[in-house]
Formats: sequence, C-alpha cells, structure tokens
Amino acid sequence: MISSKSKSTNGTLSSIKSKKNELYKKSSSLSDNKLKDDSSSSKKITSKSKRKSISNLKLKDVIRIKDGKHTKKSISDSNLQKINELKRDKAFLVNIQKAQDNALKNSNKLLRKYPETIAKLNEEIKALKKRFEIVNNSLEFKNESKKKKKENSVRYLKNELFEERENLMIEIDDLKTELQEKIMKLM
Repeated sequence: MISSKSKSTNGTLSSIKSKKNELYKKSSSLSDNKLKDDSSSSKKITSKSKRKSISNLKLKDVIRIKDGKHTKKSISDSNLQKINELKRDKAFLVNIQKAQDNALKNSNKLLRKYPETIAKLNEEIKALKKRFEIVNNSLEFKNESKKKKKENSVRYLKNELFEERENLMIEIDDLKTELQEKIMKLM
C-alpha cells in the first residue's frame, strides 16, 4: 500500500515537473518575444517622440531656422540637431509658412467679421488714452503746484529775512548813533 502511494505520488510529481518545465519553456520563449517586441516598440516610441519633439519646437526657434540665426550658446545640442533636421525638411517649412498665412487670413476675416466690436475697442482705447493723459497732466499740475508753493514759501521766507535784516541794520545804526551821542556828551 505504501509502495502504491509512493508510485502515485512519484507519477504525479513527475507529471507536475514535466508540466512545469513546459510552462517555463513557453514563458521564456514568450518573454524573449516580448523583449524583441519591446525593443521594436521602443524604437517606434523614440521615432514618435522625435517627431513630437520636432513639432514642439517654439516659433522663435522656427524663425531662427528660417533666418539661420542660431548659435550653440543660445540653443542646446539636441535642439541644434532638431533644427538641422528641420532645415532639411522643406515640407515642415512649407507647413509653417501655410500656418502663418492662415493666421493672417484668419485675422483679416476677424477684422471683416467684427468691425463694430473693433471700432468699439478702438474707441475704448482712445478713451483710456485720454484718461491717461488727464491723469498724467493732473499729476504734472500737482507737482508743478507743489513746486510753485515751495518756491513761493521760499520767496516769502527770503523776503521776511531780508526785512528782518534791514530792520536789524536800522536798529544797529540807531544804536550806533545813540552810542556816538552819549560818547559826545561825555567828552
């Protein structure tokens, strides 16, 4: 009885081991395929990210591309590579030109479509400019009036000082004459 149990357990153990080995082989082959797929998908992702990064360049960089005015100091090496790639990609430059043309067309359409609102905005701008001028002039006037007040007060004080000086000079002269008279009487 014991031997039969051991045989049955040995049989089940061997079948479990064989199934385990088969599963391991299948999983390893699957993982190898996944690794291959992952490397190819990472290549796809990098190419997509390159396209995205190229399309995410700022408009200033694109304008510099057209003009050819970029230096290594102002732009990093990766951006320089992108710029050089974009210089070669004439379709991209054409798309940029089309986008600029469309922006001009849209702004012209808006100008034609909403002339009343644009006129109102222009009137508001003029009103704000007038307000600004009025405030500016009033501030200048206040500053000028303060300056005039200061100048007037200084003049007034100067005049008072001159009058006091003259009064003191007159008193000094009076005292001198009195002193001279007293000296003459004593003699």
